[in-house]
Amino acid sequence: MPHSTLPPLSVAKFSADYIIDFVRYITGWNERDEVSEKTQLKYLCNYLAIDHVNCQTVIAESDYIDRHYLEDYAEYYARCFPSHPKKCSRLHFFSSDFTSSDFRRCLSGNNQALKKSLKDSYLGFAVIRPIPHTVFARLCLRPYSALLRNPLKKVLTRKVEVSLFGLALSVETIPFIEQDKVVSACATSALWVALGAHTDISPNLLPSPSAITKAATNGGAEAGRIFPTAGLSPPQILRGLRHFGLEPSIAWSAENSIQDLKALIYGYLSNDMTIILGGEMYERSGSGYTHLGAHLVCVTGYSIKKGLTPLQGLKFHSDDMDKIYVHDDRSGPYLRLSTDIQEFTRGKQKLEGMALGVHEAQSHIFIPTIAIVGAYHKIRIPYIHIQDVCVAFHAYLGESVRSAVPSGGDAERSSEMHDGAISLLKSCWEISLITSTKLKQDVIESKNFEAYNGIQGKNSLLLQNMPRFLWRCRISDPKSGKRLSDILFDATEVPQGNVLVGYIAWTLEASFAWIFVRSQIKTRVWQGMRSADKTKFRDLAGCFIKFFSRDENDAFLNTAYGPIGLPQRSLKSGETDVNQNITIRTDVPKIIPRASENISWNFLDRSKKYIWVIDAAGDIIIGEDIASSGQFQGHPTLTDGKPGRIAGELNAVKRKGSTGWRLNLQSRTYSQHVTEKIDMINYLEQVVADNLRGLNVKVDYSWVNAKVETEAPIGGRIKAGEKNKAVKDGMSERKSTAGARSKHSNHSNVSNPKNISAR
Repeated sequence: MPHSTLPPLSVAKFSADYIIDFVRYITGWNERDEVSEKTQLKYLCNYLAIDHVNCQTVIAESDYIDRHYLEDYAEYYARCFPSHPKKCSRLHFFSSDFTSSDFRRCLSGNNQALKKSLKDSYLGFAVIRPIPHTVFARLCLRPYSALLRNPLKKVLTRKVEVSLFGLALSVETIPFIEQDKVVSACATSALWVALGAHTDISPNLLPSPSAITKAATNGGAEAGRIFPTAGLSPPQILRGLRHFGLEPSIAWSAENSIQDLKALIYGYLSNDMTIILGGEMYERSGSGYTHLGAHLVCVTGYSIKKGLTPLQGLKFHSDDMDKIYVHDDRSGPYLRLSTDIQEFTRGKQKLEGMALGVHEAQSHIFIPTIAIVGAYHKIRIPYIHIQDVCVAFHAYLGESVRSAVPSGGDAERSSEMHDGAISLLKSCWEISLITSTKLKQDVIESKNFEAYNGIQGKNSLLLQNMPRFLWRCRISDPKSGKRLSDILFDATEVPQGNVLVGYIAWTLEASFAWIFVRSQIKTRVWQGMRSADKTKFRDLAGCFIKFFSRDENDAFLNTAYGPIGLPQRSLKSGETDVNQNITIRTDVPKIIPRASENISWNFLDRSKKYIWVIDAAGDIIIGEDIASSGQFQGHPTLTDGKPGRIAGELNAVKRKGSTGWRLNLQSRTYSQHVTEKIDMINYLEQVVADNLRGLNVKVDYSWVNAKVETEAPIGGRIKAGEKNKAVKDGMSERKSTAGARSKHSNHSNVSNPKNISAR
């Protein structure tokens, strides 16, 4: 086999003939037709020649040292009797037209325009091994633009950096490798691609094919030699993934449906995680099919075709997956695997599989039998568990909707809750693995956001400490694609733990749906469904029971009065004693909700100004606002400096003959975070409805208007009739909380003024 005597740099117009002749010379292949008919080479040439790729120029590096081939060379080829070259060659592809003189001047000069043109038009490269038949040591090609720009298509890519004689280039892709049938077979190639695509593995640390094969066989093959390798078994593939720091699992097998496989692919690839897919390969031969044997590929993308499957029952977005893209070492990167099941017969055996190939020339049928996932070790909850949870949740929600009839004192509201739940049932669901960082970026960039766990505003989620990895079940309108709700699960938990993190309502309709869910759990409707399947309920839909039972009171208080917070201002003179402790006040009553309707408010002196705080437990504390002779006793003295939710002033109406009071949120101590007009209105109305029963008090809307205009200009003055509309449109969930406190354990059995205690 001759060593390359070509110049170190060659620039040529693109043609398939040039690439074929270059490969033939470098590899020492005898017959040209064997080179031209090589499947991977035909794939490469067809890709470069297609209109929307339009390769114009090829640069050839005759001598290139490839780290992985060098390791493989030392492992096997160096000890062969014939002398095999240890240097590879590399071809670079560009969609721009330039000459050898242009490129040389670009390297030696400072032609920024040409450098930019080269970087923008760079299509990728191919590393050629100096051995015949199995020539591609690495192939990095930019995916078709149609795959990258279509929101219904997803292909994995990573930035691959290239130095071409000192010129820095890069291409976004997942590297492809052809098995050399010595240190690597198809399983090793699939493992190599999967490890190269994994975001937790640095490209500089990607192991060579020989290192992967040795790690997978653990120093010894199950039967026979390690090299030349005959392939890897599923246990060896799992061992190889574990050796390189990933936690492997068999995530799908032939006993499961193709729909489950599509859902699995969608779930993991959404977070840029590949799947190794194994199966049996068949080839059309005349009027029949020939069995080619077992084969493994690496899944690197998918395509969604809307409306592919009808909306019947629970529909997952992945049901509409019409294509899977795979790196197949027999052909090339991003090869199309159709999910349209092909039926065929082989002898007397009836088989079903997927067409695998390029465009219409799909002469091979692939029957998947196993899917292997290598995940980061902290991702403990598998996809299938979350899918089962969502299926169970959908079933229980459907049963609740069918049995529930809108009724009660607020029939309109009951109907809104019922309709909201129906909208979730009739929507499209999709499960994907994401990071909490991506989730929060999504929330920040979104225009529509209603609530998280019943609390309005994006900060209700953004300020939460969350696990790094989450399973997200997104529920969207099947026609418009508008997102309605997200259900978030902790991917790092144990299945029997607190898996459900919470839920996002992107629309008001979804908020009503979750109020319906909470009401069903609160009234033990779902618990009564246990008889249908106790094990399934306990292990799956039970996480929703656990979540709403655990967080019910906190969720109510956060919705009604906002989150708790420490005092936000500095203490004033008179608010601390000589030991720097908060001044103790004995004149402030703490009033538990529902007690307020049975007490006398005669202790309030209309000539005085009062301040109030809703504490962490949701109780109201009222005291005189003392500010005389430089001695102050404000909101911090009501709570002893402890956390509170909101605070403000209670002022008597000065109009002659009036017995009324007005309530506002004037407090730099506890109310600085409330800047939205609708939040001001609803927090104040909640206090009036639930904490000040029996007192002739109303919300001071003039104060709200002035506050909005001077500090938070978000909507102008509140006009006549606007207040009720704002409450209905912007905070319907909080409206439901009025009067509900008596059903919480911390606030039941309160019925007389003795529950007023001095603080």
